[in-house]
Amino acid sequence: MVYPPTTYAQPAPNVVDYNVGRHRNRWDERQPIEQFLIQMGQRSWIRFEYMQMEIERPGDQAIGAPISNFSSAADVNGTRQVTDPITGTDFGFSTIPTLNDLTLDNAPGIRGTYGIWFNGGSIEFSVFGTEQVSDGFQLSNLQGNRQPDPTLPAPPSAALGTEFDPNIIIPLSLNGVSPTIPTTGPITDLAVIGFDSGYQTSVRSQIWGSELNVLSAAVQQSDQLQWQWLGGFRYTSFDESFGQVGVRDNAGLISPPITTRIRSSVSNNIYGPSVGFRMSLASKYVTLSATPRVTFALNDYTSRLVASGDLPAPIVSEMEEIDFTTLTQVSLMAEVNLSESFSLYGGYDFMWSYRMARPYRGINYDSTVPIGGSREARISLSPDPESMYLQGFTFGATLRF
Repeated sequence: MVYPPTTYAQPAPNVVDYNVGRHRNRWDERQPIEQFLIQMGQRSWIRFEYMQMEIERPGDQAIGAPISNFSSAADVNGTRQVTDPITGTDFGFSTIPTLNDLTLDNAPGIRGTYGIWFNGGSIEFSVFGTEQVSDGFQLSNLQGNRQPDPTLPAPPSAALGTEFDPNIIIPLSLNGVSPTIPTTGPITDLAVIGFDSGYQTSVRSQIWGSELNVLSAAVQQSDQLQWQWLGGFRYTSFDESFGQVGVRDNAGLISPPITTRIRSSVSNNIYGPSVGFRMSLASKYVTLSATPRVTFALNDYTSRLVASGDLPAPIVSEMEEIDFTTLTQVSLMAEVNLSESFSLYGGYDFMWSYRMARPYRGINYDSTVPIGGSREARISLSPDPESMYLQGFTFGATLRF
C-alpha cells in the first residue's frame, strides 16, 4: 500500500524565530536596573578591620552562696578552719575560690563594613566577631604537699587542709537563707561542698553581631567640621560559659573519688533600633570622627546549667527570659587618606550594656535538710543580669570605588 505524501514530512522553508532576535543582552547599561547598580558601585566603599578587644572581667566575685555579713569577695577570701555543721565533715583549713584574678582581654576579632553614599546621606552595614577568649585556674594534687608529723600519736589526715595548702569549699545557703560566718576563728556553721584533692574553674566568652545604620546628609558647621544624624538597627550576640570541676577522696578513703562538675552557660541575643550622630573633622589627608549611638533593645537570653557529683541527682536545667536593656557604643576613628580611593584606618570602640546575663552570676548555691536525712546540695539556675562593657582598638583600611 502506498500512502500519499504529507506536508509534515517536509520542513517549512525560511522559518525565523523572531523571539530569539528580540532578546536583549544579559547586561545592558542603558536599562534602569543596570544604571542603578553601576551608580551604587561608584558611590560605595568597603572597610576591613582587625580588632583587639577586652571583655569586662568577672571582678570581685566569690564562687558560691553570698555570705551575708561580708560585702565583697575579697573580705571572704582567706584561710579558715571549716567544719560542715550538718554532715560533720572536717575540711581543715579551707578557702573560698574567687574570680578576681581572671581576665578576658586580648580577644582578637575582625569587622567588615560596606557603605553607600547617596545625595541625601549614606547607608552603612557592618559585621563583627571576636575569637573565643578564656581564662581560669587549676589547683591539682591539693594533698601532695601536706606532710603530717609522723611523731604525733594520731597524725592528721592528708585530707585536712593546712594553712599553706588549704582545701577548696563552695558555701551553700540553707533553704534560701544566706549564711553568716564569724569574722575570725573556725567556721562551724557553714554548709559547703568541699574538695580535698583538686579543683579547677574557667570562663569562656565570645561576642559577635551586625549593625545597619542610615546617616543623614552632612550638615556643615564649618569648612572642615560636619554633623550627621544616625538611625538604624543592630543585633549583638554574647555567649559565655563558666565551668567548675572539683574532686574529693578523703585521702583515699573515698573510692572512687567524688567528682563534682558544675557548668553554666548563657546566650545573650540583643536586638533593637539605634539612634545617634556622627561628628567629623575632615581635611584632604586626615579625617577624625566620633560616632556615639544608643540601642534600645530586648535581650532574649537563654541560661543553661548542668551539674553532677556531690548532689542528690544530676541536674540539667534551661531557662529563657527576655529583658529590656540599652546598648551604648562610642566609636572614635582616625583615617589617613593615601589616595582618593584608599586610606588607612585606626580607631577605638567602647560598648556598654545595661543588662547582660553572665553565667557565674546565674547559679543558686542552696541546700536543704530532708526530714530524717542529711544535708543535700541544691544547685539551680537563678539568672541575675548585670552591666558589662567591651572595649578595644581597631586597625584596618578603607577602599573607595
